[in-house]
Amino acid sequence: MAAYEELFGLYSDSAFRNRVEIAMLSVAEQVRSEAETTANHVKRLGWARSVLVDPASWLLPVFRLLLVANKALDASAIINAAEAQIEAQILGAVDFFATE
Repeated sequence: MAAYEELFGLYSDSAFRNRVEIAMLSVAEQVRSEAETTANHVKRLGWARSVLVDPASWLLPVFRLLLVANKALDASAIINAAEAQIEAQILGAVDFFATE
């Protein structure tokens, strides 16, 4: 289990942040191209557009969510997560972020 101090320390790991940003952009593209019949599609599409236009505005909220959602893991497991795992967690949180 990652201690809070370790989780906070991950904020400064630029390589991990970069991975999260690209994963977030990839998820935004997945949402952009999903079927119109997907539940909450209009709001999800708005979130995807916002991410693709200004990823910097979404990186920190998404990054924070990933950190606390994985606090049961140790810091090295969080940093070394597979790209597919990171994308899956972001995709699972899209409805949470897609509120407007």
